[in-house]
Amino acid sequence: MWYVAHNYEWMLVDVYSRNEGYDDGDVIDEVGLLHQPQPDGTESNYDDYLARGQEWVRRQKEKGIIITQQMVDEWVDKFAVNEIAVNRTNLKRQIFKKEVKDSFLTNYTQRTGPNGIVEIYRKNGYIILDGGADVTTKVVDRLYEASQKVWIRDFLPVFLANAADGITTRLNFYVNTTNVADGDELLQTISVRIKELRQILDSLDVIYFDSKVDLRDFLVIGKRPPQIDSVDDYTKLQDIVEDLQTPGKVFVTMWKMTQTILQSHFGSNCFTALEAYNAIRPIRYSISKFKNEESYRGTILAELQTLRDKNILTFVNDNGVYHFN
Repeated sequence: MWYVAHNYEWMLVDVYSRNEGYDDGDVIDEVGLLHQPQPDGTESNYDDYLARGQEWVRRQKEKGIIITQQMVDEWVDKFAVNEIAVNRTNLKRQIFKKEVKDSFLTNYTQRTGPNGIVEIYRKNGYIILDGGADVTTKVVDRLYEASQKVWIRDFLPVFLANAADGITTRLNFYVNTTNVADGDELLQTISVRIKELRQILDSLDVIYFDSKVDLRDFLVIGKRPPQIDSVDDYTKLQDIVEDLQTPGKVFVTMWKMTQTILQSHFGSNCFTALEAYNAIRPIRYSISKFKNEESYRGTILAELQTLRDKNILTFVNDNGVYHFN
């Protein structure tokens, strides 16, 4: 319109053709973000990078590509090269959370109400009571958010008062997924909270060593809601597992996912450890984070050994061949 208004009869245009393996969105990112003149043009801002990054993730998903945090990091470092370091860090976290993490970690934003997490427990037969409620049963269910250390402040006085009345507390947890990176960290967070409580009870044992009352008799570890896609059964509450086989690694629950993946891939056929690694990798890398390939293989090998110990898998020969029993 500007050219017409100023009586121009012709104008220069650039015509592009996409290279094989790229789409229009990739071209928009290249021209609009990476090669936009700085600062002569209209500079790309944080929201531009965020929107384009989310769109890039969605395009990869449509192609069936499993997106990892590392892939998002590489995209941000390439296209947001003109942003300051703190902005790039925030972009990496926000793009991954909005488009990837939220798709495999379920967050419960309401505690009460028709869609609240307390209602989920009620539907499964667990009536959650707050600290000030009257308890008329021998076992009372409490629910706490595990990523906040202050939960112990609200829990202990109520727990001790109930124990004095002979009431057992069933301790249930959920996790605000904005505070964890993946499924492993979610499970580890709950385990740490329980460990903190048990350490306090151990200390009370030392102080009141001559007491005939054992506070552990009044504590039962309850359930957590399903929050990890492809791992949890979303039709019911999940058991909370305290005893982690290796510090910092959550093999106890993850071996169940490994079993499901391998059974769907191989059925009754034999498979090698390498084939198992390759089958598990796409889903596992979207849920867990590993320092390197050696760490990943070590984790999966431990889970294969767990399946062997449980007589679910059989080790066929010394060449690393397995089959399901």
